[in-house]
Amino acid sequence: MVERLQGSDYAGNVSIFTGHQVTAVKFNEVSTEGSPLLEISGLRAAHAPGGRASFEEVYSHVIFAIPPPCLRTIDLSTCRLDYSQRSALRQVSVGPSCKIGMKFKTAWWGKKGIRGGQSSTDRMARTIVYPSHGDGKSTVLIASYSWTQDATALGSLMQGRGTPEEERLKELMLADLAYVHAKDGIDIKFLREQFQDMFAWDWTHHPYSMGAFGLFGPSQFDEFYRALTRPAAEGHLHFIGETISTTHGWVAGALESAERGVYQMLKLHKMSTSKKDYCHNAVKDFKDEWSPVLGVNKVQLKLQLCISLKLQIEEFHELEEEEGEPEREREEEEGEGEGEGEGSL
Repeated sequence: MVERLQGSDYAGNVSIFTGHQVTAVKFNEVSTEGSPLLEISGLRAAHAPGGRASFEEVYSHVIFAIPPPCLRTIDLSTCRLDYSQRSALRQVSVGPSCKIGMKFKTAWWGKKGIRGGQSSTDRMARTIVYPSHGDGKSTVLIASYSWTQDATALGSLMQGRGTPEEERLKELMLADLAYVHAKDGIDIKFLREQFQDMFAWDWTHHPYSMGAFGLFGPSQFDEFYRALTRPAAEGHLHFIGETISTTHGWVAGALESAERGVYQMLKLHKMSTSKKDYCHNAVKDFKDEWSPVLGVNKVQLKLQLCISLKLQIEEFHELEEEEGEPEREREEEEGEGEGEGEGSL
């Protein structure tokens, strides 16, 4: 995707900033040009061009495609997320998951007639996934694919390369593989001789995922889904990703939510320019080129934009008015005092 975006078809139209970590988004209700703007700020990684330093960028719209737990690490305090949105980001369930890949000297499972598919066990490995693509010469096996409580337990043993926990994890996985394939004549001694390397990954404890995929609990779709699919910052800040879709854990959910986010952005643009001398219909162009699957009725999506604006106006404009009242009262009192002083003179 990065190569395509940087290719000739998009050259000059798209800028990709790698190694940049966003730490805050500031919403400015009215810019110098009269339209809202979002100021993005954060840190560049040490290996990024220019070395580690802060950065700032300004955009008319921002679409976040990161998991809800990661969103909570970014300062969005000025972006007018309504109460339901703030609650949803805090409470929606993101499930844990782990994968453990093992490399062996030979593809011993293939010699036993196993190609593709998976095995399941109630031992810690839970699910073993066999290679199903390529020329069949791969000697790498997904020795374990786990989620929910099973992943939480395995994740506690993923403490880094060369640790005692890694050795313990390796022995557990080899023992589980031997147990599952005992009828094929595979024992743990054979697997130890065949073993070459192992790589374990725990999505829950990685700072850029903080969980593997959306796994909503009872009533969470009913309580939070609509709040998360609404934009914030008066329609200029959007949330997408498989967690904020109806297809959790699959790329399809991420893509459908992306189409919804782009549609919302263009729809707001159309609504805001409908009374101006602007005839280009970006929404129609988007529909014609992409035929988006929005995962929600288009009429309801438009209502979501209106509801989002209404809720933000009710919560934040009233708050601003309340905060401004003491200042106005002080001004009135000072004005009264000045009048009394002048009269007494």
